Amino acid sequence: MRLTAPQPLLSALLSALLSAPLSAPPAHAGDLHRETLGDVSVGVPFGYILRKLGSPTKSTKELYDEQAKCNAQVHFYDKQGIEVETCGEGRNPLVRSVRAVHNRAPVTSKGLRVGDKGEEVLKRYDDAKSFEGKTYVIEDPRAGITLRFSVEEGLIYEINLYKDHTLASSKVDLEGLKPKRELFR
Repeated sequence: MRLTAPQPLLSALLSALLSAPLSAPPAHAGDLHRETLGDVSVGVPFGYILRKLGSPTKSTKELYDEQAKCNAQVHFYDKQGIEVETCGEGRNPLVRSVRAVHNRAPVTSKGLRVGDKGEEVLKRYDDAKSFEGKTYVIEDPRAGITLRFSVEEGLIYEINLYKDHTLASSKVDLEGLKPKRELFR
């Protein structure tokens, strides 16, 4: 004997299943693996950034980063207001940090930019920690990424999204080298 569900019941069940929104797995505390600054994410190949933003205004010379065991280079995108640091071997290194300083153009995934009130960080990032109101930090130990907001006189003046070697899951130093004038090509 073959059992069949009544047609209206089966139709209603199928309709409910197909119309239910698909949801992503719940985010963990401090989830930054999809965070962006100026539409740039940490960990993406630099070739993707070149296709998306074009050639940088200027770049530092490649320097070998002994701690990270890779060639590091900083690329300046003046129009977008960001500095993109890469680390890796070969023609397509990975982005290990994105930084905005005194430029309102770049925006984080949650809509913050240089010039916004520092206290807004706490409102938009649940896991943000404040250090005397001068620095706000969000850390994602799973992805090994940190998002740092530097504040002066109550306003954000620098935003830095970077791979953080001090977090548990990170395997290399991703603070990077600071560019020096003599390094520019």
